[in-house]
Amino acid sequence: MNFSLTDDEQIEDITEIYFSGKDKLTDSEYAFQLTLDNGITLQEGTTKFLVSLSHEITATLEVENYYYDLTFVMNGNVFTIMKGILQVEANVTDVPVS
Repeated sequence: MNFSLTDDEQIEDITEIYFSGKDKLTDSEYAFQLTLDNGITLQEGTTKFLVSLSHEITATLEVENYYYDLTFVMNGNVFTIMKGILQVEANVTDVPVS
């Protein structure tokens, strides 16, 4: 998944980005959480951010639906720009990861 901002100056003002998922919205603990430079990266020379949910993370998740949101902090303000349900399915092809 990726998202982009249209203003280069906005990127400099972002201090935190989170892509978080929970089993239930009321859970206090996250099933997973990515942060800037830990699963979320700014693609060099662009205004695009790449969110990468790695095999190491998905391998720990149960086959079910997870509530997620994508939130960032800019100039001390918190913005949730995306939310939804992420469906984790069983893998058919088992590719070895080294």
